[in-house]
Amino acid sequence: METVEYDGHWWIPGQYGDRVGGVLSYEPQSGATLKLFEAFESNLHQDAEHNYHSRLYATSKDGDFLTLVNCLRDGFSSTHSQKGQVSSSTYTTRYIIEGTYVPSNQNVSFTELKVSFPGIEEWSQHFPESDTDHTPSGAFELESENPDPLEAEVMEYSLNIYTSFTPSLSRADTPSIASDTYFRLYPKHKSITLRRLREYVSSLRDLLTLATNHIMVPDYVQAKTPNSGHSDVNIYYTDSAFGESIKPGITNQNFKLPDIPDGFEGLIENWFELKNEVESTIDVFLGTRYGSGVYQQDTFLSLTQAVESYHRRRYNDEYMNSHTFDSDVYPDIMEFIRGDLDSVYNNPSMFNGSPLSNSQIQRLKSAKDAHSIPRDLGNVLDSAVKYANEYSLRKRFKELVNNEYDHILSDLPHSAEGKIHSIVETRNHITHRIKDKDKDPAVAEGADLTRLSWSVEQLLEVALLSEIGVPESQIRATLENRYNQYRVL
Repeated sequence: METVEYDGHWWIPGQYGDRVGGVLSYEPQSGATLKLFEAFESNLHQDAEHNYHSRLYATSKDGDFLTLVNCLRDGFSSTHSQKGQVSSSTYTTRYIIEGTYVPSNQNVSFTELKVSFPGIEEWSQHFPESDTDHTPSGAFELESENPDPLEAEVMEYSLNIYTSFTPSLSRADTPSIASDTYFRLYPKHKSITLRRLREYVSSLRDLLTLATNHIMVPDYVQAKTPNSGHSDVNIYYTDSAFGESIKPGITNQNFKLPDIPDGFEGLIENWFELKNEVESTIDVFLGTRYGSGVYQQDTFLSLTQAVESYHRRRYNDEYMNSHTFDSDVYPDIMEFIRGDLDSVYNNPSMFNGSPLSNSQIQRLKSAKDAHSIPRDLGNVLDSAVKYANEYSLRKRFKELVNNEYDHILSDLPHSAEGKIHSIVETRNHITHRIKDKDKDPAVAEGADLTRLSWSVEQLLEVALLSEIGVPESQIRATLENRYNQYRVL
């Protein structure tokens, strides 16, 4: 989204007569700030009534109709001037809607969404079809038509990719075509809320960031409202997830749309299903690769936690039937620890139908009595046993590295193969702050920790690309080339 500034008059809905002058400045990374030359207060004292406004309206000097949504005051001052003492205010604004006034008694909603990203035409390979014909007289004819839209269904919405064109002439009278490729989202039954609009834009942003291996931020976000008729309104808000958008290069991309065997519809179906299941994993992966730098240990811990979360949501993660464990095994273990042995040893299933007698049970000691286990330790053991049926981190990594994705990870530079013990011991050491004298030799530090983080990051990348349908041979070739370039400086 581009940087914009609006100089105009601003007012509270229903109070047009009390409008004041001001300037609204918007930066995609830092958001929108409204500086009012005069405060809305009728006196010189700050009134809490004006500290927050859900809507503000404006008409800019260029004739733009503006609706500001969620305006929070972050500054108030009074100064002396030739006209006397004047109060001024500044507000941070969450959303700018340019092109209409959204009635204050209506929710902000949209009937269509239109969004474009840098390089989307090259990524989608969705080009206008054109032909130039030169006549004997030296004139030329330029014929061009838009390609058919690509279509997909996303839950309660239809998502399409469109390409439109505008013919033009250069200074040398050479014909050319300016094209615009974008996503268009149509709600099937009802309008889309502002919150849902932003979620879908973020989902498309994340998909293209993963696909192109470049930070992607929208070039523009537009929509139709129930009040805007056939015209699109512009929507601005802060998108600071990664940083400034970069147009993807030709090389080093993970995939382009034609690379997906199931096409646009298959990609979108897989992506939104995956996003719904493992959103936190995707956020950690993209945030680690493209976000601002954090401490090395924090990066490693975030990545291992993302792998654990991914496996928990996508695979079986229990050693035995959960009902049997929760109803039988867990209670028996804890009763033995706490001391209620009757409920444990009166169970015929534990003795082939012949439970212990009362006199035999009375001769037994519980673990609590035998070892003088303190109550607090008993509570800790309770928590540990309660979740003992869930796979350990080591087990999860083994399933992913040695079974599910071994055919892709095998022989890749910085592959996690053969490093599971080091990954687990390093995670345990950092998490539990194990004393150096008890530290496992496999614990990675310094440059080795950086390389180990790359191994976990690569595993996540392989998993995400596989899930959305990128061919395995392409994943191997792309990641082999990329991770061969990774060096610790």
